[in-house]
Amino acid sequence: MKIISWNCNRAFRNKYKKVLKYNADIYIISEAERPEKYAHQSKYKEYLDIISNHYWIGSYKDGKLYEDKGLLIFAKKDIALKNNFWNSKHELFLSINVNNYFDLVGVWTQNNTKLNLYYVEEMIAYLRIFEEKIKKSEKIIFCGDFNSNKIWDKNNGKGHMDMVKLFNSMNLKSIYHELSQEEEGKESVPTFYQYFHKDKPYHIDYVFSTPNLVKTLSIGSYEEFVGCENMKSDHVPLIFEIKL
Repeated sequence: MKIISWNCNRAFRNKYKKVLKYNADIYIISEAERPEKYAHQSKYKEYLDIISNHYWIGSYKDGKLYEDKGLLIFAKKDIALKNNFWNSKHELFLSINVNNYFDLVGVWTQNNTKLNLYYVEEMIAYLRIFEEKIKKSEKIIFCGDFNSNKIWDKNNGKGHMDMVKLFNSMNLKSIYHELSQEEEGKESVPTFYQYFHKDKPYHIDYVFSTPNLVKTLSIGSYEEFVGCENMKSDHVPLIFEIKL
């Protein structure tokens, strides 16, 4: 089973074909708009049909749902998705059970001003809330845009490596680092290019998984997803396969 995780940098309805050509079974898309917002527009009929087997969550601003940027998970129509309802006040995380076989948690960490939590701190808080559920899951994958890397750690107990250690304590490993044998903070392949600049690369997107579940992982190219003339993003996708 092939899975793609990508921060599309908004307007996914106009960019979906860039990742659809990889013929994945499941897609986790950060910064995707709420699909129902465009249900009445006939020009998006094909797009809405393709993502019809989906879940989407967004954040609230001033008590109103912000529909332009959220977290979308969609799959081929023959795949059974079920919401785990691991809901909390922390944003934006979406937990889905797939085919009654494994749990998949889409991640797009936010700078939560209401709770005074900064990106990776949101991930740590979410992990602690659902620690028991995560440990009970025999097969589980966290993937998405974590907005985090060891290079920004301040050794205050709330940094990237604290998150990694918490994942590891739940028997979840970073697949990129397991396969590449590179150290945290010394990644040779970027997943994000600040301001779309090739000379500002960072590795901030991850897949954390139960051991021996993910068998391959590749990362999209700058030229195809960032340096292109249109339908671009500042992130490249993570493309990985799991053992069934």
